[in-house]
Amino acid sequence: MQNKLKAANILLKQYGLIILALTNITDDAKVKGYVKQMTSFKTLALLHLFVDLLAPISKLSEYLQGDSTNLLLAQSAVEAALVTLSNAKDATYGEQLGKLVTAAEEKLAEGENDVELLSVSIGELQDGISVLKSNADKIGQRLSQQLTSRFEDILSQSSLLVRALKVLDVKVWPETKEDLYEFGKPETTLILRHFAAVYMTLTLLKIYHRCHAM
Repeated sequence: MQNKLKAANILLKQYGLIILALTNITDDAKVKGYVKQMTSFKTLALLHLFVDLLAPISKLSEYLQGDSTNLLLAQSAVEAALVTLSNAKDATYGEQLGKLVTAAEEKLAEGENDVELLSVSIGELQDGISVLKSNADKIGQRLSQQLTSRFEDILSQSSLLVRALKVLDVKVWPETKEDLYEFGKPETTLILRHFAAVYMTLTLLKIYHRCHAM
């Protein structure tokens, strides 16, 4: 996952240079076809979208493989990834893609269908924006569904107990004594209620063993 994201970022960084190089070094029809695709706004925009959507998933994947990961932090990481993916559904693009779309829309408003980006002319703006807007939400929604399904256990209502365990993480404790006094009361109550039956059972077992040991 991380390698795919790294490759896509490198491609975007060198996008203009790659197009110029391919244009100048050969007259091969296949290469010309690649250049035509790369100089369409649709290709550039979808590549940016790919990076925007892959970044939180890649970060989540790397995080979940870490040695310090626990259930509480894993839940927070999954939720953060879902929030990022939801931006695509709301047409809230990443910074670079947002600038790209704005530049394209400004050119379309001027009656032009191409824009100078990365030292090359990128065309077919109207078609590219239409494809981006009609597919970004679908792709983001599908990824969100797959991620939710994959981590259904820690995202379900029963995960309220996991959320409550945040009181055990000293990193989230308030700094002032006043705030610390009130901090974690609802969560602690939830934890005690959840384990009340277990605690009662253990207590009864202890009493039982003591009685039989007499």
